[in-house]
Amino acid sequence: MNTLYAKLAEILEVGIEEVSADAVLRDFELWDSLTVLSILAMLDQDYHVNILATDLVPVITVGDLAALVQSRAK
Repeated sequence: MNTLYAKLAEILEVGIEEVSADAVLRDFELWDSLTVLSILAMLDQDYHVNILATDLVPVITVGDLAALVQSRAK
C-alpha cells in the first residue's frame, strides 16, 4: 500500500509523509471532485479496481480508501 500512498500524495500534491493511514481525505487542500475523479482513474488504471464515486461516501481516511482498494482487488 506504500505505492498507493505515494500515488495519492502525487495527486494531492503533498509530501508522502502527509499521506498516512489516519489522514482524513477531505482535509487535504486539493480534495475536490476533480481529485476524486483522478484517484478513481488511477485506481482503475494502476490497480484494476473499479470504484464509483458513491463508493467513497463512507470513506473518511486514507486507510479506509486502502482497505476498500484491497477488498476490491482481484
